[in-house]
Amino acid sequence: MQLDLGVFQVYKQWELDLYIDLIGKPFEFGSRGPNTFDCYGLCMEVYKRLGRELPDYPTSFGNYTEDNETYVNGKANFIRLEKPVPFCLVTFMIIRPFVSHVGVVTEDCTHFLSAEVKRFVSIEPLESPRWRGRLDGFWKYEIN
Repeated sequence: MQLDLGVFQVYKQWELDLYIDLIGKPFEFGSRGPNTFDCYGLCMEVYKRLGRELPDYPTSFGNYTEDNETYVNGKANFIRLEKPVPFCLVTFMIIRPFVSHVGVVTEDCTHFLSAEVKRFVSIEPLESPRWRGRLDGFWKYEIN
């Protein structure tokens, strides 16, 4: 896969080195890498590369109510933030009122890394119309 690196000019080299090899990897429910990822598996991989570890949670394979239940039970380990900070997690409601998608905010706090059903790992703008109305919140893992 050929990448147009022009879209990455705003990122520092160390940040690109952290995850550039993940861009374009396919989505797969329940996958924790290294060749495919689901959204939370991608978050776990990025945190691992940052020298931190996120707890693993079960994946429902597309059941939004089960994903929301995992979110409700798992968020006790996280602190909700008022605004994004570099490499915090960001959660979304794909189908309201269920939280069923998560990503990792980039260092500049304007984009996030995402792995989506029927798509690939990508960098998405937080302010895009596609995501802005679905935003649930920003989270910091409190154990590490």
